[in-house]
Amino acid sequence: MASIDKMIQWFKDREGKVTYSMSNRYGPNSYDCSSSVYYSLIAGGFLPTGSMGNTDSLFRLEGSLLIPIGRAEVKRGDIFVAGYKGGSAGSAGHTGVFLSNDTIIHCTYPKNGIATTPAKNWMGDYSGLPVYYYRLKGAENNYPAESFNKKVTITKADWTLWGDLEYKTKKGLTKLGTVYEAKKIFTVNANKYYELYVSGEFSGFLNVDGAKELKSTTTNDIYVSAISPNYKLWGNFFFNKELGNTGEYKKGLVYKAKYKYTLGNGDSYYSLYQGGEWKGYINVKAVQVCSPIAQNDMYITATTSTYAIWENLYWTSKLVEATKQGDVYKARYKYTIGNGHSYYSLYRGDNWKGYINSTGMRKMDSVLVNKKVKIDGSKTYNIWKDLYWSNSIGKSNEPKFSGKLFTAKYSYLLGDDTVYYSLYDGSTWIGYIGKGGTILQ
Repeated sequence: MASIDKMIQWFKDREGKVTYSMSNRYGPNSYDCSSSVYYSLIAGGFLPTGSMGNTDSLFRLEGSLLIPIGRAEVKRGDIFVAGYKGGSAGSAGHTGVFLSNDTIIHCTYPKNGIATTPAKNWMGDYSGLPVYYYRLKGAENNYPAESFNKKVTITKADWTLWGDLEYKTKKGLTKLGTVYEAKKIFTVNANKYYELYVSGEFSGFLNVDGAKELKSTTTNDIYVSAISPNYKLWGNFFFNKELGNTGEYKKGLVYKAKYKYTLGNGDSYYSLYQGGEWKGYINVKAVQVCSPIAQNDMYITATTSTYAIWENLYWTSKLVEATKQGDVYKARYKYTIGNGHSYYSLYRGDNWKGYINSTGMRKMDSVLVNKKVKIDGSKTYNIWKDLYWSNSIGKSNEPKFSGKLFTAKYSYLLGDDTVYYSLYDGSTWIGYIGKGGTILQ
């Protein structure tokens, strides 16, 4: 079976010992880029003895010996060919063999011989040539792989990230909590390895026991609010794309957290939204959950005409431009956000009306009066079924109310300083009327 190791060893045996020459390219003391690749392919058993050509003839092996792959897929033993197909002969093309995703060994004029260099800017790409990448058909190291395409997070620190599956090159060591895109899982002698990437760049192969799939848990669309100026909103879990920060948290940055992710180092992140728009990921330490606190449908009244009523707690849409002083609502819930401000969730009956800053409202407590009052029929006052004036049962000057005696059992002070009585006829509740529509008996 053909051997990548033998192909690379051919290069290694001559590295630093031969010169570059296009006129004396057949060895043993000098080669050019394409002749050295051909000799290495022969040494590895991929081509028969006597085979020879240039970059253009390598292009013609595409589909037979050379299987096209993407740049991100490149690993040890793959080859590159740079140039325009049909026009890459001589100095118009270049070729060599990958030692890892980001290093190559090749016979190159600037080094006057065979040398190991970075791949970037050494493949012919520096001069603007198109570069093609190939895997060798029949290599013994084409291990079985299954597609994965999920994010994983590192759970074991200081494990080796390999540049190849033969453990010839190292890409580095793992760091707890780091997130990668795992495109494939390879099986090597009963062991399984993730093929890892960050933003499309190959990062290495890692034993699957060193990481776990990064999964989300739902949070039921909870409101969360920034409590610190020192955190960033991230566009991905590679933490190389900043979408914003919490520097203006005092203004009341509020989001809905739809999902939660916990990394391998124990740090957790919320996935944030405002309406249907995704805003990024943020460390849970940067925010507090704005839990709704039940207010038992208490009456509240507007003390000012300067506060808007909002459709949401991230202030993107006003339902009412400004409250009217004296307006009355029922507060069903209260939310406290990261800058210390609190907001009521307003209702009238079962109809939700929006959110308002609690500073602009006052609790409207009932005060026991328990006095007889007569309805003043000379005035026109509505008698209401509720304190937000949605259902009138009649007027003070109508015969059924004018001059009649009732008990004013409770009084309510509105935000505009008007007073309303809660009227009873014996033990039967009648409704609410403005104090000015009654005469104290």
